[in-house]
Amino acid sequence: MVSLTTAGCDAPSDESLDGIEFREGETTTFTTPKRTDARDDSPGGGLWINNGLSAPSIGGIDPAYPLSTSQGMSETEGVLVDSESRIAAQYLVECALPSGSVIEKVVDGETVELEGQIGLAPEWEDGDCDEDCQQWVTACMLARTNVNAETIQLSLRADHPVIGLARVKHYNVYEGSFYGNIFADPDAQFVCAGSQQGAALDHLVGRTCSSDPAACGFELYQDCNQATRCTQQTNGGDALVSECHADGDASPYHTINVYLRASDVSN
Repeated sequence: MVSLTTAGCDAPSDESLDGIEFREGETTTFTTPKRTDARDDSPGGGLWINNGLSAPSIGGIDPAYPLSTSQGMSETEGVLVDSESRIAAQYLVECALPSGSVIEKVVDGETVELEGQIGLAPEWEDGDCDEDCQQWVTACMLARTNVNAETIQLSLRADHPVIGLARVKHYNVYEGSFYGNIFADPDAQFVCAGSQQGAALDHLVGRTCSSDPAACGFELYQDCNQATRCTQQTNGGDALVSECHADGDASPYHTINVYLRASDVSN
């Protein structure tokens, strides 16, 4: 078996996939480091996970069908057959399916295994992905996108039972909130600005999509604290958003908040 894993907290870059030689009869497992659940320190939720996705590509993926089927995730076109975007397929499966779930595909005669991790939409493994599912997976992929593909550890906080609203210890810098639905509209990629400290930290640690959203193709909103933009919640003294609107859309989107740790500047 050929296994693509990474040491420590570094995710495989797109470039690391280009030189892989696939031989008949071998299985290639694409995975990034497992998440660390923070419920021991913060009952009620919170987790950290890596990012490093250069673009939230979904070519060859149809939410009307299960991921386990060829209609749901194509083995002949889209992200799985393009070495530069194959990592996007792994990030999508990690966002949608829980740890222990594996999507197995055969690409050009080779078996590719994609492992679940977070579990925002477990129903998509063997069923369709409805609008709620699409929004959660989109928010997760946008939150983990970094156009320069550098790997930075993130804390995700959201009004979803597998993530939760509790703070992960040391992750106290609010970077921004991510939302949209790239399955319904590839341009529906939105970020609501976080704190000024978060914007400054973005530049220092190498995150790009909230400090320079145009580089990522995201649309930035600055009025996250307004009720007309986002639904506000409070948890442990922190002001959080659970749903945010985009201009021109009547209904809000499920939203994932991203927090960074200031200590990463010196790491």
